[in-house]
Amino acid sequence: MDDLLITGSNMSEINKLKQLLMKQFEMTDLSQLSYFLGIEFKETKAGVVMHQSEYAANLLVKFHMSNCNPAATPAETRLMMSLNDEGELANATLYRQIVGSLRYLYKT
Repeated sequence: MDDLLITGSNMSEINKLKQLLMKQFEMTDLSQLSYFLGIEFKETKAGVVMHQSEYAANLLVKFHMSNCNPAATPAETRLMMSLNDEGELANATLYRQIVGSLRYLYKT
């Protein structure tokens, strides 16, 4: 196992668990969580806020969409689809990467 995230409301119990784990395994305590699996964590007076704004911004850059304008419908309206044998085929690998990244973004 590479990463382990321990959460709870009782710091004393969390620290006990960490000490037990450190006796059994070679590990490093990275202390306060700030970023994990694309999710950012920020502690506020009300509690912990989780967001993915950096992950989403990185996706826009990665897929060359950072200069695009937002739209309620992300497709051309009243577009009529037709078969065009002369057209260029879509890159299936890129399409799967985009869809997979968006699925991860909205599922987490």
